Amino acid sequence: MAYVILSKQLELNSVCKIAANDTDLNNLNIYQNDYRVISISDSDWTLLQKDLLVVESSTEDSVTFQAITKDTTNGVHSEESLRQNITNLIEQINLFLKNNQSHPDKTEWESFKSYMENFDYSQITFPMHQTFWEFCADQPGLQWRNILQLP
Repeated sequence: MAYVILSKQLELNSVCKIAANDTDLNNLNIYQNDYRVISISDSDWTLLQKDLLVVESSTEDSVTFQAITKDTTNGVHSEESLRQNITNLIEQINLFLKNNQSHPDKTEWESFKSYMENFDYSQITFPMHQTFWEFCADQPGLQWRNILQLP
């Protein structure tokens, strides 16, 4: 069972974290009582992981998503914006790694960080017309995680 983690404040419908299963949920560095932890379908989780859904509305224990309409305005528009995005992701992962030396997901995050540090921007035609997370999902053998999965 997959999960979306939202703020306790009902009027805030932004996603704080996502977890693919109970193990990932338990490995998040959060106090679950401070959030609304809502179970979702695996298909919704996959779309959230690829940044293709947004929360339309939610209650204490349910959530309704809206699909992001795919068109030419979606995706990454320039190499500069992708570089900045990747730099920001690396910084977040570095903070996690610095403060969580014995976390069970440390190796996976180190591996994904290494991939981003060595990212070959020449393989991309801009604009991308897909999210960075869709691009990651399309890479054979890449063990990746959306930053919303960062513990």
